[in-house]
Amino acid sequence: MILIVTGFKPVREIKYNDGSCVYIPDRVLKNYNVKVVRSGSILEVYQYQEKVYYNYEGFERIDAEKTKPIDWQGKNEKNLSRARQNIRRLIWCNRNEYSKFLTLTYKDNMQDLNKFYADWHVFIQGMKRKGYMLKYLYVLEYQERGAIHAHVIIFNNEYIPWRVVKECWERFEERGEKINSIKDVNNLGAYVCKYLTKNTIAEYNSKSYHTSRGLKRPIERKITAEESEVLIEQLFRGNKVIYQTEYDVVISDEITNKVQYSQLLIGD
Repeated sequence: MILIVTGFKPVREIKYNDGSCVYIPDRVLKNYNVKVVRSGSILEVYQYQEKVYYNYEGFERIDAEKTKPIDWQGKNEKNLSRARQNIRRLIWCNRNEYSKFLTLTYKDNMQDLNKFYADWHVFIQGMKRKGYMLKYLYVLEYQERGAIHAHVIIFNNEYIPWRVVKECWERFEERGEKINSIKDVNNLGAYVCKYLTKNTIAEYNSKSYHTSRGLKRPIERKITAEESEVLIEQLFRGNKVIYQTEYDVVISDEITNKVQYSQLLIGD
């Protein structure tokens, strides 16, 4: 991103990866160099070497005739990364001592997505009649032979007997289930995300995973350079670092931004 001057008014040129760009009055733009996302007891801290500018949605791009062909493979990879990130954060936000992790299957090679949706609706209604309004997230897995499985996390903060889940799903002999103990899964978010693949995203996109309404959502805060020095010191002093890495974000063909990413476990 380059600061230019037009008519004595500061204007910033925002370049996109597809080759187009947009010119925006500098007074309109907002920026930050630290982003913090809280999901349950996990804090994610993104520290950017260069300022990140935002608040320019809605401005018209120019030089559209010079845009590059869409990189569908790169787009699918970004969608996959974003979906996995969303899933991990939702799990961090909603997991509790009563959470259950199960895999819903079919005994035959069932490949009809609409049939699964119908069966899932029957399952949810059956649980409701038993007195349980399910809070859930599920990821669809399409095996090599094409069969559909659903990997489900139930977030209800109450005890639900396994036999009730089993009865409501196995109403017909064609269905089966595998019940997993969450205590046996060290990193539940990563474990569930492995079932979400580029092929699944490319074929089904947003239908690859679903959530119930009313789940807790992550809280995001963007922090300016002026605020960040004191805040970063406080965050790292009071919480335990459980993961760190560095990577580059490509802004355009000529510009990258280096990012330091940290995961912190919030202390008591």
